[in-house]
Amino acid sequence: MYQVGGTCFNTKAQALSAKASAESGKVLEHAGQAHLVHVTGVSETSVTYSLQPLAGGMATVLEVPQEPQPCQLLTMADVSPILAAMTLGLLSVYGIMILWRARIGVSDD
Repeated sequence: MYQVGGTCFNTKAQALSAKASAESGKVLEHAGQAHLVHVTGVSETSVTYSLQPLAGGMATVLEVPQEPQPCQLLTMADVSPILAAMTLGLLSVYGIMILWRARIGVSDD
């Protein structure tokens, strides 16, 4: 699985499509001119962009190799040990508080 932002995708092409769709429609500077970005193709290994000059003229086509990030969102398997440690810690503090109160109660009599 591959991650773009906070979402995981099953294939590289799906992840690259999501990433490329965020780039489409942006204006960027290329070769000293402002260009409008269009996505013309997505594969498992690259994204093809068409850069249309805002001043008019021929579009430039660029194929940019990209590797999507592996999905690293937390799952329940990741969270379980953390949750168990926190629960054990809270129960330990609660147990210490009970023993402390019992000790204080005995010394008051």
